[in-house]
Amino acid sequence: LQANLAKQEGYLKTANEELAKAQEALDDKQAELDKVQAKFDAAMKEKMDLLNDAETCRRKMQAASVLIDGLSGEKVRWTQQSKEFKSQINRLVGDVLLCTGFLSYCGPFNQNFRKLLLKDLWEAEMRAHKIPFSENLNLISILVDLPTIREWNLQGLPGDDLSIQNGIIVTKATRYPLLVDPQTQGKSWIKKKEQDNELQVNSV
Repeated sequence: LQANLAKQEGYLKTANEELAKAQEALDDKQAELDKVQAKFDAAMKEKMDLLNDAETCRRKMQAASVLIDGLSGEKVRWTQQSKEFKSQINRLVGDVLLCTGFLSYCGPFNQNFRKLLLKDLWEAEMRAHKIPFSENLNLISILVDLPTIREWNLQGLPGDDLSIQNGIIVTKATRYPLLVDPQTQGKSWIKKKEQDNELQVNSV
């Protein structure tokens, strides 16, 4: 029995030694696995970072493409506007002459005679002297803006072209206008327009 116990103890010792060696080998393999896992995790993180960067770059490139496409359209518009501005500058002297003539001399006349002065006389004279000007020149749009016209309408000035022309002459001519105003529309408009400027009416 004693001999058998010693024999079994020898087996146990040998088994424990082999177990220790196996555990040591397992620990080494686990350490290697941990290193490989760490490298794998780092590689996966790098992959995700690269994917995120790629997606960010893709969105930026898409936005840049949209911007470039938009600017391409704007370039065409800017080029066209630049040509139009150059053409307007070339016609500026003639247009200013017509506007000045209108403000200085057209006040006393009706709409038909004003048109005759502008179209049949002054424009013909400018063509004869080769002075460029805008064909079908819209004096109203040049001499007054739309918000001002709307304000005049609210103050009682009628919205037809003749009334607007008269309003331009009244407000922009260098000489005081004499109004032939049988319907008193002009008087009512001026009183409303100048009511905040301490207008004094000497007679009704």
